[in-house]
Amino acid sequence: METYLVSFQLNDQSDYDKVAERLRTYPKWARVVRSVWFVKSDTKLTDVRESVSSILRVNGGGSVFVMNIADNAWGTYAVEKRVTAWMKENI
Repeated sequence: METYLVSFQLNDQSDYDKVAERLRTYPKWARVVRSVWFVKSDTKLTDVRESVSSILRVNGGGSVFVMNIADNAWGTYAVEKRVTAWMKENI
């Protein structure tokens, strides 16, 4: 399985719920902040990107960034413990 960082900016604020619902369909996920998520899946990076961007194209637009996390080095400040616990297990 690959771990991806997914970040997005939405023009239509109501799309956040739709994107969040879509990202929660992946086998493992964690929301860092409202528009930054980690997902872990066998899905290709381009498919993850398309999954989110398809919502944007239909609705109000915006932008999406997806990155494969290949290096397990990370640091946080004031991130919820449940998210850092997920990161320790999955990154």
